[in-house]
Amino acid sequence: MKKLFVLAAVALVATSAHAGEMKWSGAADWRYDQTKYDDQIGTTSSTSATQNSQQTVKQHEIKASLGVNGGWENVEYGIGLRTQTATNNAYVNMSSTDLAVGIDQAFVKYSHDFSVLDLAATLGRQKNVFAYEGSSQLLFSNDDRFNGLGWNFKLGSFGLNAAQYVLGSDGTGTNSKVTTTNSVAANLSMLYGFQPYMNWRFTDEIDAFLGIGYYSWNNLSNATGNTGNGGFDDTTYNSNATAASTLAIGSLHQWQFTTNVNLPYSLAFGGEYITNKAGNYVKSGVQGAKVGDNSAWTAGLSYGKVKKAHDWSLSYYYASKGIDSVLSSYSNVLFPADNKGHIIEAKYNLADNFHIGAEFLMLKAKSNMNGAGTLYTASGTSNSQQEKSSYWEVNAGVAF
Repeated sequence: MKKLFVLAAVALVATSAHAGEMKWSGAADWRYDQTKYDDQIGTTSSTSATQNSQQTVKQHEIKASLGVNGGWENVEYGIGLRTQTATNNAYVNMSSTDLAVGIDQAFVKYSHDFSVLDLAATLGRQKNVFAYEGSSQLLFSNDDRFNGLGWNFKLGSFGLNAAQYVLGSDGTGTNSKVTTTNSVAANLSMLYGFQPYMNWRFTDEIDAFLGIGYYSWNNLSNATGNTGNGGFDDTTYNSNATAASTLAIGSLHQWQFTTNVNLPYSLAFGGEYITNKAGNYVKSGVQGAKVGDNSAWTAGLSYGKVKKAHDWSLSYYYASKGIDSVLSSYSNVLFPADNKGHIIEAKYNLADNFHIGAEFLMLKAKSNMNGAGTLYTASGTSNSQQEKSSYWEVNAGVAF
């Protein structure tokens, strides 16, 4: 890990002689969090006194990032590293013997103002170009980074975001993009998306945004599937529980409607609705009928924005995420698919670059699916199994 940081620093310094002004940025955050799971069975395991219908997990986690941006006229570049445990999660557990480090950004961006049209094209590893509701993070996580090509067009109050992102390789199929040594064909897993949007300004204090997106996720047969029962397997701590069903995804074809309205008195309303029209959720890789809810939605209200010292904000959102609506591996890691519930978040800036905060989630599973991919209807202790979970955290961080 140390060698990776050293090589990155040397490369960045070496390019400074040929590039324009360079701007370094970084951040470091810590959080203490606690999650309580309750499988609703209410029966203690007969095999172990430590296994029961409830489990509490406590942990300290950290995340950090360091990067530099620079460029020339109409061209910008960015290079950076960060901690990460998954595509949608930059936090790592402090008990790890060696913290996982990955590439945060590595992109080249071209932008041009054609007087009536603003154009930007970004190539490489980059932040998501699409607009989405960032509190509940139903469709995408704020920690997501994508590899590929992103486009932004803006014409007055109208605009268009579009992208072609490479997600990996699914290792199956006949349309060969990559061939392994044993001649097994592999397809590239891709995300194609476009999102026209419009901004309205009604007064100095009231403005609104509306975006309508379409996203096609292709060749995802080896992607991590969503898990029933709220994304949790109760059998890890209760032998009386029935294993939740893990369902594989072949593809997703989603429509997204997202809006944000800034109101007087520093208030803002946010909302989003997502529906997956593919409807091809399959259990354990076996094709079958659609078995899950294919829609997700959220709505909420927030107060304030945290920009400088002594700013504070508070938000409340309610969200519902169907098991067949989004990919858990690219959305909010704290709110897996197949859940519904409440999200409350508070932030306060002690100084311009030093913040503290807290977050609370109270969730309940939607599908109540067992290992057979069906509802719990059989008699026995697992009949009432439907996961409830509560999560809270306190956090602090600095940035420059």
